[in-house]
Amino acid sequence: MKSNIKIVDNFLDNKTFKKLNKDVIEKTKERWSYSDFLNFLSDKEDYQFVCMLVNNNDITFNQARDLLYPVMNKIKYDFFEGQSLVVSRAKLNFFGMFKKNKGMGMHTDLINEHHYYTAIYYLNSNNGGTQIEDGEFIQSKENRLLLFKGQVRHESVVQTDTTTRLLFNINFYKEEQFKW
Repeated sequence: MKSNIKIVDNFLDNKTFKKLNKDVIEKTKERWSYSDFLNFLSDKEDYQFVCMLVNNNDITFNQARDLLYPVMNKIKYDFFEGQSLVVSRAKLNFFGMFKKNKGMGMHTDLINEHHYYTAIYYLNSNNGGTQIEDGEFIQSKENRLLLFKGQVRHESVVQTDTTTRLLFNINFYKEEQFKW
């Protein structure tokens, strides 16, 4: 592992993973928005569909807690010894099939923010993934968690082998970091 990232396969137990996958499909049907702006370095023809769950620490979708709980609770206990975590931004990203694998622009998720973490939780398997700036490529694999510090530059790489690529993108910080 070159860039201090953590990759965990089979992150959730199978029953929880299947329920979460079903809930994502059922509870977000009418919540997706087309976005042709992925980040400042993406190309003008790049696009995705987004279901925003939390933005600027505010819940923007009433089912957000239910959808995020299984992933965030396990992150909290597996990596942060039960410390309170605050979700700053969380969204579901949905990519359609592209003709070739291509990166969608190297970036960090939160501009002018420091001391946060990024979790990417893949809901399906395909030949797309996440490219880390140091060259490491993490393929989209269902029930895989990718966790890294927010300052690590990365980019989505779109898939060519499935009609959809679906994932959670979660930015959070330890609550204690911001206590006065």
